[in-house]
Amino acid sequence: MAESPHSFDISGLEAEIEQKLRALTVREGQTDPALIRLRRQFQTRVLRSGSFRRRPIRIHARNRLTRRDGCYVSPDQLAHYLSMHASRLPAESFRAINEILLLPQLIASESSLLTHIYVPARRILAMYLYPRRFNRVEYSGAQKSNHSRMESDRMPVTGLFGTVLHALAALEGSEQNLHKFIIPTSALSPADMDDLEHIHDLYAGAADL
Repeated sequence: MAESPHSFDISGLEAEIEQKLRALTVREGQTDPALIRLRRQFQTRVLRSGSFRRRPIRIHARNRLTRRDGCYVSPDQLAHYLSMHASRLPAESFRAINEILLLPQLIASESSLLTHIYVPARRILAMYLYPRRFNRVEYSGAQKSNHSRMESDRMPVTGLFGTVLHALAALEGSEQNLHKFIIPTSALSPADMDDLEHIHDLYAGAADL
């Protein structure tokens, strides 16, 4: 059974990220069928051009199931975004990231939508489903939540994802095991939620096969 999109078990999500990382680094000779099956569901794009030549970023995402873009960003789209905005973001942002995991999952409670989880020990940023338009506008409702909240000041022109990257630059040396980023569900329209739920259900169903 697919996980309910309205659960908000962060500890469970951290374990899930670790499992996917193990699958994505499967070595030749690995015999665990679950890890092998999970690895086959993902594709990896290595961003190593321009600003990322010396410090490449590996972007992992589920194999595409539909031509419809919807709310699920592809590795190529994210690589393009990072390349375009690299000069406008702190260098510390990219030193904080070795890998980005794009997960087609809707993780929400009645009041909050989880957008990103950052695991400093692995230098990995996991991105969950949220409306892509938030990456293009000066959305002002972003909050970092882990016993504290960011002030909801106006975001830079790079949008929600840019704000998360700015936050990562300030987290260098942080001793917390995990940082999560949320937005209020009140910022989503009914059409937004329909799109998120559609993509979540589509990929969750494929994972059950």
